[in-house]
Amino acid sequence: MPLERIYINEAGQLLNIKSTKALEKWCNANGIRIYIERGRKFMCRIEFLSAVERPFIQSLKKAYGTKWKEVYRIMEANDSAELVDYQDIKIESPINISNITARYKPKSLVAKHFIQRILKD
Repeated sequence: MPLERIYINEAGQLLNIKSTKALEKWCNANGIRIYIERGRKFMCRIEFLSAVERPFIQSLKKAYGTKWKEVYRIMEANDSAELVDYQDIKIESPINISNITARYKPKSLVAKHFIQRILKD
């Protein structure tokens, strides 16, 4: 089954961008490739939609941690009662190790390497 396409004029309507050049600039900034077939410009629909929703998903990840997908599905289903339940539960976001290690100043070479390995993960 071929990937679903979205043509440049439809994408412009969804983003409320009238200029083709402005839309192409937005696509480049968001890592979306534009293809041309028989003179018509298009892109992969799922790539386009994921770029549109990326800021929203990042805010869900920050607010709900590993439970963000469940919250996203609840919002997609438009279930306000279940969403309120999730918002009432205080879900801690994952610990940001870089903030903790920023205060720690390793003295030995072994400690420096250990901190570097932690920050890579």
